[in-house]
Amino acid sequence: MPTQTEMDRTTKIERNEKGHWVPGTSGNPKGRKPEREIADVREAAKEWTTEAVATLGRIATDLKAPHAAQVAAATALLDRGWGRPQQRIEAHHRMSLVEMLRVIDQDPAQPKALEQD
Repeated sequence: MPTQTEMDRTTKIERNEKGHWVPGTSGNPKGRKPEREIADVREAAKEWTTEAVATLGRIATDLKAPHAAQVAAATALLDRGWGRPQQRIEAHHRMSLVEMLRVIDQDPAQPKALEQD
């Protein structure tokens, strides 16, 4: 398998001495895959749904399986069946959400503007 440097040379991707992309170059010069191709992969994967869920069920209930595998399988089943649990976000701030978004939009590099007094 070619190294990253060899791949960069063959696809004419330019990087600077630190390995960062040179302005005006793309890390994905051929662009995104066509949406139809992505949809085909999704459809092919969906055909395995029944077997995949059965496998997760077997692993989750296999007492000889490592605990980490049992938990991961059980979590995957619950997430897919019921959705991931909601996460609560608490913010104690004197600014309204709209005001905070305006500050962030004006200069996202300045989080100090959002700090409380």
